Amino acid sequence: MAAGFSAKTAGVTGARMLKDARVKLILSQRTAEVFDNLKITTEGIE
Repeated sequence: MAAGFSAKTAGVTGARMLKDARVKLILSQRTAEVFDNLKITTEGIE
């Protein structure tokens, strides 16, 4: 029982960590895109 429970918990924790990593990756990509767009607009203004 305890072994099965810990394995299940580890699986849930692993999935949560994977999801967090994916979210962070998406956010960093979005941030990079926004900065690129800002660079383009500031270059256009100059």
